Amino acid sequence: MALSQWGVCTNFLGNDAYSLHTDAFSALAERFSYIELPAMTVAELGKTEFSALTAAAAACSAGFPVMTNFFSAQFPLLSPGLDRGALTAYLERLLPRCEALGCKALVLGSGKARSLQSGQSREDGYRVLAQLLNKTVLPLCQKYGVSIIIEPLNPKLTDFMLDLWEGRELARRCEGEVSLLADSLHLMSHPEIERELEENRQWITHVHLSEADRAAPGKPLSPQMARFLNALRAVGYEGPASFECHMEDPSVMEAAREAVAEALGA
Repeated sequence: MALSQWGVCTNFLGNDAYSLHTDAFSALAERFSYIELPAMTVAELGKTEFSALTAAAAACSAGFPVMTNFFSAQFPLLSPGLDRGALTAYLERLLPRCEALGCKALVLGSGKARSLQSGQSREDGYRVLAQLLNKTVLPLCQKYGVSIIIEPLNPKLTDFMLDLWEGRELARRCEGEVSLLADSLHLMSHPEIERELEENRQWITHVHLSEADRAAPGKPLSPQMARFLNALRAVGYEGPASFECHMEDPSVMEAAREAVAEALGA
């Protein structure tokens, strides 16, 4: 099975979480076809800093088709007290920058931002978040040709949308281009990961790869990672996959790609 593209997320490359690592773009482009930046960091850049980012991006051969970390905790998406004006201003700052970088998809992980509020049920969460996405977020995303990829997370990060079935329920309620991300760090310990991937395969357009504690995959793979990759192979996934883990050293990058490619039969 051959993946369409190998990528790398910069948000956990080193110890400075959510960094862009622009100084490493050229080296990363030698090993990966695309680089996945943290959207909330890109949005916070001043004009001069963003100009420097676009120059660095243009100078390397890798693409920037997707960003992770859509919303920071400053936007409690399910809260009745959400400042929608500030949210719209954030989107109107971020999305033109996505367009300038060639980014066509944003990953909605954002565990703290999407957590349930006190007294909210899961049904409340789906209703409130789908309404926010449909009325505010997706129309602006569509204006700039950007889709949303929902990322189920683990209970340490949020209490809402913890598996692909739950992520699909939100995607089903959305009016626009919305799909799912399968992240090994969050999903590989699920007891029914094979069935979970199989039943949601048609919704999955992106994959993130990391061992526990953001460690880079390598030989030998953990039993959980090996099982996740075997399940991914079994459902015939051939889309893009990004390494979202600590892998500052080029030798670690090479070992990670080799281990995962071997497991996938790529």
